[in-house]
Amino acid sequence: MTAERYRPVAFYRLTRLSQDQVKRLKEDIEQRLAQLGIVGRIYLAPEQGISGINCQMAVPVSALASMRQFFDGLGLGPISYTEGLDDLEAPCFRKLRVLIKENVSQSESSSSWMGSE
Repeated sequence: MTAERYRPVAFYRLTRLSQDQVKRLKEDIEQRLAQLGIVGRIYLAPEQGISGINCQMAVPVSALASMRQFFDGLGLGPISYTEGLDDLEAPCFRKLRVLIKENVSQSESSSSWMGSE
């Protein structure tokens, strides 16, 4: 029997998310990624700051397609995934943590990417 291998996967997507959307996303992400055996850190931020999602995960190779399908189906817009070059014998994270933050990235200006209203 071959042990499951894990692939490091990361992405971020700046997009407007309301506080309610962030709360729902957190619950949906926690539930689905736990089902897939994915571990890592996922940061969500509402539109009051730099809004969007930032993910660093260790994904079982067998769950890569399901992970992409899940995130692509959330309506966040196009996602560019960055994958590690080497699969790992053990995940680089101990557990899954989905955190709500003020900003998904550090920047001098929190609104310049969003345009003016």
